[in-house]
Amino acid sequence: MLAIAVIPVLFWVGLLPIWVLMPAGFICAGPVAHVTLALNAPLEVIIPIFLLSGFAAGFLNPIIGAILFERIAPAMVGRVIALVGALAWVLMPFGGLYGGVLVEWAGFILRWASRARSIWWRRCRQH
Repeated sequence: MLAIAVIPVLFWVGLLPIWVLMPAGFICAGPVAHVTLALNAPLEVIIPIFLLSGFAAGFLNPIIGAILFERIAPAMVGRVIALVGALAWVLMPFGGLYGGVLVEWAGFILRWASRARSIWWRRCRQH
């Protein structure tokens, strides 16, 4: 538990820079959880990884908010942040549509890659 409390303090004091924390948060929050599910990991592995992903995602919004307040002129802060929020909510459904198009387009390739991985895995376990 102490390690969990130390990370925000290091960031706040300035010992953990944004350029380290942001990519680590994005990597832990997204691809790690999806790869865990894609590899059919057992539930004992999935739950801690999803807890780590949720914890990592918690660092992203405050950093993005701080960057918005840092970079925007004080007279425009309200308008720009409202626009960013509105665009995020308006474009959210298109992420699912885009994901569906990608799966439809890459489905054949992903099926063959998955099949090759399963054949390779069976051969490795036999030896």
